[in-house]
Amino acid sequence: MRTGQPGQLAAWLNHKVYYSPVGQILKHRYEILQLLNSGSLGHTYLARDLAQPSRPRCAVKYYPGDRESPNLLKTSRRIFVTEAETLKKLGYHAQIPRFLDCFEENQGLYLVQELIIGHILNTELALLDREVSQLTQKDESGEREAKVIYFLRDILGVLDFIHAQGVIHCDLKPNNILRRAKDGKLILIDFGAAQPVHRQLVNNSMGLSSTVAVSPSGYLAPEQLIGQPQPASDLYAAGIVAIQMLTGLDPAKLQLDLASNEIKWQRLAKNSYSPELGEILNQMTRYHLRDRYISAREVLAELDPLLPSARHSLLEASSHYLDNSGLQKKSPQETSIFPPARVSSKFIQKPTLSEFEDWCDRLTPELDAPQEQVEADVELPYNSITPVYSLVPLAKVSHRSLNPSLMRTLMRMGILAALVNTFAIALGLYTLADSSAKDPGETRFAKAQRHLQQGNLEDAIALARTVPPDSPVYEQSQLAIAQWQQDWSRASLHFNAAKEAFAQQNWQITVSEAALVPAIEYWQKQLDPLLKEATPQAEQEAKRLLKQAFERAEEKDFTTALIHLENISPHTTIGKKVQPKLKEYSQKQRIRAMFLLQRAYDLAADRQFTEAIEFLQVIPPNTPAGAIAKEKQIEYSQKQKIRQQTVGTKLDDPSAPIAKQSTSSLFAFNPGDRLQEIALGFG
Repeated sequence: MRTGQPGQLAAWLNHKVYYSPVGQILKHRYEILQLLNSGSLGHTYLARDLAQPSRPRCAVKYYPGDRESPNLLKTSRRIFVTEAETLKKLGYHAQIPRFLDCFEENQGLYLVQELIIGHILNTELALLDREVSQLTQKDESGEREAKVIYFLRDILGVLDFIHAQGVIHCDLKPNNILRRAKDGKLILIDFGAAQPVHRQLVNNSMGLSSTVAVSPSGYLAPEQLIGQPQPASDLYAAGIVAIQMLTGLDPAKLQLDLASNEIKWQRLAKNSYSPELGEILNQMTRYHLRDRYISAREVLAELDPLLPSARHSLLEASSHYLDNSGLQKKSPQETSIFPPARVSSKFIQKPTLSEFEDWCDRLTPELDAPQEQVEADVELPYNSITPVYSLVPLAKVSHRSLNPSLMRTLMRMGILAALVNTFAIALGLYTLADSSAKDPGETRFAKAQRHLQQGNLEDAIALARTVPPDSPVYEQSQLAIAQWQQDWSRASLHFNAAKEAFAQQNWQITVSEAALVPAIEYWQKQLDPLLKEATPQAEQEAKRLLKQAFERAEEKDFTTALIHLENISPHTTIGKKVQPKLKEYSQKQRIRAMFLLQRAYDLAADRQFTEAIEFLQVIPPNTPAGAIAKEKQIEYSQKQKIRQQTVGTKLDDPSAPIAKQSTSSLFAFNPGDRLQEIALGFG
């Protein structure tokens, strides 16, 4: 491009510039804090969820929605929809990012996921590459093989789960695998290329026999290259990553045996593996689908016999590293950047066999155990839902500040990058500075949002109205004004209701009304002192109400039991769990009401109308039997009066034909024909 046209160049740059959402509040809820990672099709941001004070941090993936680039828009939308639908379908799994939200805003697509703090597997592979280059003889300790075995055990457990749910990942590679900081487990991320499982198998005699299909990256199976992925395609990719761990080479650099189409990797691993592991990896990465394992569970069964020796090798290696680092001689306070409260004694002492076996067992998937289900509104501690897709840049802390011996030890244990990343986010060691250009309208709108959170509604509205019409956020800002006014009115209404209930010491209503206050920082601060006192009181009261409900249910008084349960706020710990009991007692209340109605019918059939009315009076009016009972009370009251008059006539006139009179006068008064009620006369 010629430099003699600065005006045109500037116009082109301004047209294509990307305005970062850092500092904005998306969907009036997600405050974007910092860019974590950038890719060819989008960006990932660290965000704060203003509606979840107990677990505020989350990850927001942005997919561009540029209307002027139809192809990019189509691709972005396809990946966005695929990943969102796949995560929602998979539900909760401890080693998959949990779906939280998705929305379209300001010509962009946003996917909100649980934040998992850790480092990508490439970080570890870079260290392994350097170690492999130094190997000149067989690895007698078996450490490298042990690492590969436990990598396979961990990642195959996740693959077994997603394949059982009818999903193929289709993009398994080190960049899409995280090592979680808190427990060292592998997390499978990026489901944008996922596809459903097709039960029909690829016909290997067609398409693959005559032409060798080679993946440019080295991780894609041959059948996947022709658009026919199978669950075994994910197993192929996992096997390739394992081979990369053994050889230290990028898979794209591995050569093929032209006679068999198989990958030639064995000599490159420099005898750092056993024949048993080599055979497993060979079968995982066979060229033809028919020659591979058909399921992750089948591979896991083959790995089981190799686990005992792998545990022993890792334990010996860890003890050796600690002996040579001198780390066990130091106290937690001497490890410069790690706060004493967050440094486990296991990192400064030799691990025992039992401790190490416990850690190894946590990496072993329980394939037959049902996966834990977690509701969307369950509050989990921050570190249990903690996707970071790259190391967060640190403000002051760098790897160079670590003791070299300590650094090497932690690197070998695979926890240094994860720990640094954990402290970077947990302690707030990230910068909100962003060098990307910002539209003035976006700046004003972001400032207006801050004013709203601080309680200055009028200032927020005034600023939002100054956003120029040509700003990318103009339409969003004008819509936000009406939403802010509505949220403010709702916040005021529910806050005053909570305050009034608090004054009357009605703790359940206080907690319930507080939960309805929108996530505006100003109002949440007003609620804090109320909730600080009301919440424990409400929890104690909820326990008492639950106990009373159980006691009444034992006495078959389900109506009173339901009243006690309905008085428990759904925003207490117990209130979140009583919904099944509410359904159970409601059903039992209806059944008992029908039982009482039947008893009343039986008594009426014997002309005991007074006793029948007593049963009818205790039937809850909100049950299906309640409306019938109301009608029958009127009917039986009338019949009881006629019965009394008829009996009186019989006693006043002894000469009257008693039997005939009784039969003729009362037989016509049928007490009803509902359920099993029948007409009987006096004989």
